[in-house]
Amino acid sequence: MSKIINVKFKYKSIFNMSVYSLTLSIILYMVYIVINIFTGFTIKYFEIAYNAIAYIYIITAMLMIKSDLIKQQIEVGKILEEQKKTREEKEKEENKEKPKEDKDKKKDKENKEKKKDKENKENGTPEGNEA
Repeated sequence: MSKIINVKFKYKSIFNMSVYSLTLSIILYMVYIVINIFTGFTIKYFEIAYNAIAYIYIITAMLMIKSDLIKQQIEVGKILEEQKKTREEKEKEENKEKPKEDKDKKKDKENKEKKKDKENKENGTPEGNEA
């Protein structure tokens, strides 16, 4: 069944599912035997029903696990998309902040140059080619 639904299961998980599926069938079979012994009541195809219950249980469990895996994959995909969007938004914000920082740096440089010019004029030191 795991090959049919294309989901790989570990041996341990398959064993656990088998034990759980057989538990209900065994309990029903024990009840059937007790009733059969005391009353003589028989069910013609009980063995088929006994096996069918176990198979249905295993198939249902595997399909439920597969649907859970699909849901998890969808959630992971959504999370990855959100992470991608947040990265893009951060990059946009950083790109917007960088020009502001560049402008601030340029203003700082200009202010420093103006201060040097004022200091040089006050001190009487020549500038550029005048030296």
